[in-house]
Amino acid sequence: MSDKKKVAKALLQAEKESKNSPNETTGCCTISAGGWSEQKPGITKAACDKQKGPGVTVTWKEGAC
Repeated sequence: MSDKKKVAKALLQAEKESKNSPNETTGCCTISAGGWSEQKPGITKAACDKQKGPGVTVTWKEGAC
């Protein structure tokens, strides 16, 4: 799987998991793999952190991207 696809899949998963926790604070989740990086607003910290894995790094900050 390409780095771009890994990042897109992880962001989609984080978005789904964030919807399951509507009362948690959301922020900007940045997911990176290889030379590819994307960020998405409205993601909970827990959902963002769960996407971390081999070759995939995540950062989260409260507020907008």
